[in-house]
Formats: sequence, C-alpha cells, structure tokens
Amino acid sequence: MQSVQLFLNNELGLLFSILACGCLLGKIAINKIELSASGGVLFVALFLGHYGYLLPDTVSTIGFALFIYAIGFGAGPRFLQAFRRNGIKYALVALFVVIIAAVTALCCAEIFHFPRVFLPGILAGALTQTSTLAAAYEVTRDPLLSVSYGITYPFGLIGMLILIRILPQLLGIDLKQEAAQLDVNPAEDDLENGMSPNSSPLVRAYVIRESDWVGKTLRELDFRNKTGLIILSIRRNLEFFQALCETSLELGDHILVEGPLNNHLAFSQQIGPEIFDDSLLTPHSASARVVINRKQVLNKSIRELGLPQFFHVFISRFQRGSIDLEVNPDLMLERGDIVTINGPENGVKNATHFLGREEHKIFETDILTFSAGLFLGIILGQIRWPLINTSIGNAGGLLFMGILLGHLRNFGPFSGRVPVAARYVLQELGLLLFLAGIGTKAGQGLLEHLFNKGFSIFLSGVLVTSITLIATILFCRLLMRFDWNTSFGATTGGVTSTVALKIITEEADSGYPILGYAGVYAFANILLTMLGQIILLC
Repeated sequence: MQSVQLFLNNELGLLFSILACGCLLGKIAINKIELSASGGVLFVALFLGHYGYLLPDTVSTIGFALFIYAIGFGAGPRFLQAFRRNGIKYALVALFVVIIAAVTALCCAEIFHFPRVFLPGILAGALTQTSTLAAAYEVTRDPLLSVSYGITYPFGLIGMLILIRILPQLLGIDLKQEAAQLDVNPAEDDLENGMSPNSSPLVRAYVIRESDWVGKTLRELDFRNKTGLIILSIRRNLEFFQALCETSLELGDHILVEGPLNNHLAFSQQIGPEIFDDSLLTPHSASARVVINRKQVLNKSIRELGLPQFFHVFISRFQRGSIDLEVNPDLMLERGDIVTINGPENGVKNATHFLGREEHKIFETDILTFSAGLFLGIILGQIRWPLINTSIGNAGGLLFMGILLGHLRNFGPFSGRVPVAARYVLQELGLLLFLAGIGTKAGQGLLEHLFNKGFSIFLSGVLVTSITLIATILFCRLLMRFDWNTSFGATTGGVTSTVALKIITEEADSGYPILGYAGVYAFANILLTMLGQIILLC
C-alpha cells in the first residue's frame, strides 16, 4: 500500500495512472454502451482528488490548449463554407440546440437555486460535449465545473441513446420506410453517375466467350445499366486500349471490369469465365484519395461531374471531415471533401487533376503549421478588442485560429497536413489531460456538493438532455421542413453524438440520416464550445 502511495505522489505516476485506469473504466460496456475514456478519466480523477492527490495546473492548461485548438482545426474545412444551400438551415438547427439547452439550464438554476458556476458542467454532461466545460473553465478556473459534469454525464450518454431509440416509435415514424423512398436506386443511377453501390468496387478480368456480346458497341449493349459494371480496358492480342462508348467487343478479348461482387458473379455467367491476366490487371488498375479544391467542381453533384463518361473512374468512398457519407448521385462536393476514386491509371490521374489534389503523405503531420496555429491563437486571445472592450481569451483565440487554419489548408498546393488520426490523438489526449487536471481539484469537495445539490443537478441534466432532443427533432421537422431521417440525423449532429447517429442509421437501415448529421455537426461543435463561456455571462 505504501508503494502505491509513493507512486501516486509522483506527478507523472499519478497522471498516467489516472489516464490508464480511466480509459480502462471507459471501456466497460453495459448493453453495448460504454462510459467512454473521457468519462472514465474524470471519475478516476475525482476519486483520487477526494483522497488528496493533485496534478499541477500545467497538465490541464496544456490539455485545454490542444483540445480547443484541435476542435477548431477539425471543424474549419466545413464551418466557413457550410452556409451554401442548406447551410443556413443547418446553422439555425445548431443555434436552436444551443438556445434551447441554455434556456432549460437557466430555468433549472432558478428553480433549484444552485450557483450558475454549475451550468457549463450541466450543459457539457447533458449534451456530452466536453468542449463546453473546457471553454468555461478558462473563465472561472473553478473545478466545481467538473462536479456537475460528472453528475450529469451518465444520463447525457445513456439517456440520450435510449431517447433516440424510442422516439421514432413514440412519434409513430417508420424511418426505414421513409429512407427507402428517399434513397436512390443504386442499380441504375449509382453506376451511371460514377459511384459504387454500398460495397467497394472490385476489379476482375474476363475473356469474351459468348457471341451475344460481339459486334455491338458498348453504347448499343447498354453495358453499364445491364450489368452494373464498367469495362476499364481491353487487351486484344497484344494491343491494349481503353473501353469507350463506341468500342465493340470481339471473341477472345480480355476485358478488365470493375464493380460490386454480386454483379461480377452474375456477369461471369453471361459473358465468359474469369481469368488471371497479369498484364491487364497490374498496369491498368489504380486508385487515389483526392482532396476536393478545384473551383470548377465545387457545389456540383456527382451526377454533374460525369466521371465515368469522361475519365472512366468510380467514386468508391466519400469523406466529409471525419464522417463517411453514403455516396449518391445528388451528393454535392464541397471544398475539403476527400473522395477515393478507382479506375485505369490515366483516368485516375486525369480525374485527380480535375477534382483537386491527391492526398500525399497521409501519415505525415505538419507540426510547424499546427504549432504556429497554437502560438497565434494564444496571442489572438490576449488582444483587447475595442468594440467589446475585452479579450476573447485563450479559448476564443485558439478556436478561431483553429477554424481559420483548418479552412485554409484546403487551398492551393499547401496542405498544412494534419491527418485525421493525428488530430484525433491530439484532441483526445488534450481532453484527457484537461479532465485529469481539473478532476483531481474538484474531487476535494466532491461529497459535500453531491449531498447538497447532487439530485437537483442530476435532474437538471435529465431535463436538458430530454427537452433539447425532443424540441430539436420537432424544430427540424415542423419549421425547417426536413424529412424525419434528416431531422433525426441533424439532431444527433446538433448534440455531436456519433453513437446516437449510429442508432438512427441502424433504425433507418440507411446512411441517409448522415447527411443531416454532417450538415449540423461543424456548426454545433463550435457553438456548443462557445456556450460554456456565454452561459456564465448571461
């Protein structure tokens, strides 16, 4: 026991004990619901803090800076340009979430008579948005924020998922039926507009044995619609050439074909056996991850691009920020989107130049740009602005600079590259350091506050979670005129809950709700972060 105490009295030993035990606690799942690493770390920190173990302020300060800046950097590519098309509506949804949550929390403070210092923690826990807590902590430096966060977080996590699961039944909504009507038929439109349906496309080689396919052009055969496949290239004797609309097939031709597995299985029975032709497969199939930044393709749909017709390539994956979107013909391209294209080498090369730039060195992080952004954000936060006669603080400066550099990295050849995985590590590490630091401080008065205000704080969290979810869904449906799938997706984006989104997509058996989630998420991430400071000034 004495050796454990000696270890915990060492600051590094204490820090990494909290991180390791907290992450382990966060992995414990009940009915497939996990507490999460952040929740686990906070509870362990509160527990050890109660017994007098403290971490230095530097830990929470460094964690705070990394976390807030990474939030802004991740939101930047989407935030400054998302006002186009439905962007205004998505921004209004995010604003509505912030307003209804704040009003509910303020009303609870008046009814239950607890200090406003608890409000940012209640909001952060009820909406599982820790950045709200982090931004508020810079203003008050009061560790009690984490007490209210710890009390409300469990229901914010579990209660939100239960509500999201039962609300469609309570409202009499069949999300699956509605999604089936909204989704585009992949057998025709998807392949015609340069997309691979549901599964990633496979490339295989065949030899022509059936005479029914001979002597007619691919246009006359209506090849793409009938087979669900694209012929990328052909080898006839020793000659290689690309398959165009006016190309006709001959007996004995070796053809390189791309498309979903089920279509391949049906195709081999119609045209001829599959073969291994190394000379055809190796040099003529390629793929690339492309960052969208060409002006001529922005705000155009995949249908309008005509990638199969002009370049003979497929889009097999579509990413917006850290979110994978289900590809459909009407999906609009935005600056910073990342698409994976597949096809012949020349087609991939030309399509890459047409769309933007290839994402090189995906494992390399531009530490210079990232560090410079932190430095400039801190300087910006200290400037006193004449119009408001105050500074925006480190939280405001880091958040703004993160958004700005996150947006600018998608212009021109300069990338300011910070891979999603690297940003995630910095963001999560920053969050855990911050929670560990303030958790040990808050633990010193934990029991007193639990006995005095614990139940009223918990009930306030329940009300904030429930009212915000229900009101936002109805707001999206009745005032924004979204369909139910988009309404539920936008609501999960408004509370930045990826786990809740997963439940909705499973309920709908479709990726359609993701569009609403992606539209609102960037706005909500920023507004909820700012809410932590705003609520204290109301």
